[in-house]
Amino acid sequence: MAASSSSNMGEVQRLVIDKKETLTGHDVIYSFAVHRLVTKETWSFALDYNTGCIIVPTSWSFGIFYEKVPETSELSCSITLKRTDNRENSVMVFALVSFSDVNGRVARFSEAVCSGTMFAGDEKQGSISNRDKSELFNQELIVRISISIQECHVIKEL
Repeated sequence: MAASSSSNMGEVQRLVIDKKETLTGHDVIYSFAVHRLVTKETWSFALDYNTGCIIVPTSWSFGIFYEKVPETSELSCSITLKRTDNRENSVMVFALVSFSDVNGRVARFSEAVCSGTMFAGDEKQGSISNRDKSELFNQELIVRISISIQECHVIKEL
């Protein structure tokens, strides 16, 4: 299993990747620290992931784009998950994002951002709601991105 990432790397620290294979697929979790996003006008984080599955190998791109709307100072956070391989088989995917403080306390409950069946080339978009305004983003946060790719260990008839 391979993974790579790119972002405003000066803003991201301590990238931790936890990968595991399950009976029906693959789970990958990315955790990293970001500092005071509220002080930034924009911020992004992108990563690429290959499952390395011996039955149905799939490849993925995941991105988060954060933006502060100047007129209202509200925060916008959009998510993109794209399947980048060219295999014919579909898989089920579920992605969620959660935030905790540096002491590991939940700063915000996990939020599902993308889910459903995906074929090669498919892209799903989601967003993180703005219910916290800027208080959440005015501290150092640990961002946790969890992606579960399922049903790749079963060959389905098309």
